[in-house]
Amino acid sequence: MMNYLIIANIYLTLFYGFYRFFLARETFFQLNRIYLVATTALSFILPMVHLEWLQNAFGSSTVFVARSSLDAVTVDIGVSRDTASPFRGVNIPLWIYLYMGGVLARGLLLIRKTRRLIKRLQVNNRGDAYSFMRTIKVDTKQEGSAKVMAHELVHVQEWHTLDVLFVELIKIFNWFNPVIYFLASSLKLTHEYIADEKINASHADKIAYAELLISRTFSVSSSVLTNNFLNQSFIKNRIVMLLKDKSKRPALLKYVLAVPLFAAMLIFSSAKVSDKTKRLTDFALGAPVGGNFYKLVGSNIRYLPEAKTNNAEGSVEIAFEKNNSSIEAKVLNTIGYGQEMEVLRVLKLPAVMNETPTGKNILRVSFRMEYDGKEGNSQSKRKDSSTKLVGYENLEEIIIVGYGSSTNKNKLLSNQQDSTWENIADFNDLDVQPTFPGGINAFYKWIGENFKYSIEAKEKGISGTVLVSYIIEKDGSLNNIKVVEDLGYGTGQAALDLLSHSPKWSPGQKNGQAVRVMYNLPIRLNLATQKQNETSKQKASSL
Repeated sequence: MMNYLIIANIYLTLFYGFYRFFLARETFFQLNRIYLVATTALSFILPMVHLEWLQNAFGSSTVFVARSSLDAVTVDIGVSRDTASPFRGVNIPLWIYLYMGGVLARGLLLIRKTRRLIKRLQVNNRGDAYSFMRTIKVDTKQEGSAKVMAHELVHVQEWHTLDVLFVELIKIFNWFNPVIYFLASSLKLTHEYIADEKINASHADKIAYAELLISRTFSVSSSVLTNNFLNQSFIKNRIVMLLKDKSKRPALLKYVLAVPLFAAMLIFSSAKVSDKTKRLTDFALGAPVGGNFYKLVGSNIRYLPEAKTNNAEGSVEIAFEKNNSSIEAKVLNTIGYGQEMEVLRVLKLPAVMNETPTGKNILRVSFRMEYDGKEGNSQSKRKDSSTKLVGYENLEEIIIVGYGSSTNKNKLLSNQQDSTWENIADFNDLDVQPTFPGGINAFYKWIGENFKYSIEAKEKGISGTVLVSYIIEKDGSLNNIKVVEDLGYGTGQAALDLLSHSPKWSPGQKNGQAVRVMYNLPIRLNLATQKQNETSKQKASSL
């Protein structure tokens, strides 16, 4: 949402800036009105327009985090599970409160102005000279009232009020952007130019009309929702434009210059969507859930332990053809260690096959390792070209990112000779998954109830995620428990101590035999509710 608002308001600013610099002084008033209304609408439509051929041209790719098998468990220290809020763990950013507060304020202000306008429309006031929708209010006792009536009639016939209401609605949701207020003023001024031009055909008429504007002051309070004949801030500009020579036809080419601006925004929107390297999708063990083809494939492909251990990076490319409910596939490129079979396994999952595009396609899945936010091999930074086959369409690239700690990188490589890492089964190939007594939800509950937050971590207000890895042995015990990502202040040690006292699991099985399985477990530590709980207790004790 925030990204959408930022991009839309950038577009709005650019479109309006173009108007101010190139179009505002031209006498093509109807074209200016169309430009202001159309570009305002386009500013909020373009960020949602994503042309597929442009996305492909920008080499789009979807990035998924190759995290291990378990969902993250959130630990809220000091909160009773019976009294915890249903919104526990949901942190709403401050900017959302500020934004929604502004939206509410602007909405209430518009409602208030609308109610006041409705009351005004029900009575005739001295000096009235305005119109709203199909209603015209003009004080006929004032000198020049016939000219004013003709002027306001143009506003009604041209439905200028709809433009004003449209911009007022845009203001509600974009109240923070000063450009929208300048745009609203420019649009209303353009309405006045249009009405002035239509009722003054000859030069003599224009001179007389200018004198009327200067000499007359109608004692009427203006409203942002109406077209007011004598808006004091517009008088000078209206007279200047009224007496100005008509713009020459070559000046129309300025409007053509807006086309490249529009095209650049369209390209940027499509390129922005295709640049998904920041969109990291965490996933967990279990059957694939709903979503499109790329999400299903990316969220089910695993960075296999052997490939990660050997720091294997590169691309797996599969050419496949889907006919009805069957898929014929062949491997074009692989990084080894069984990763090509992993991609093929995922392509044949029922949920994935339902979303798989028909016809002949090539799927490219790139595997990358990152250690403390840095890419593992320099080769992984190189964007090599995808394989091209006649008659096959290259699909969007999917990137699987595996994370590790730089302090453990050499250990991971040396673990190839470590007996503790031998014979670890890939949990995707298991016939029976390891099971905690009572099930996985019982495991999460056990973590939440038994995790001990250190005094130092409480004092420092430490919150975040501790990532631990462990091996479930053939007898169900946990072994080789390690902290992959630590928050410090005893949080990692607390996780190690807790898992070292874990009840035995039912081991994983393959071909009827118990096997060793490695898992990662993210533990999210949330101290905010602890502080709130302590504050509530202090308030209660002071009563």
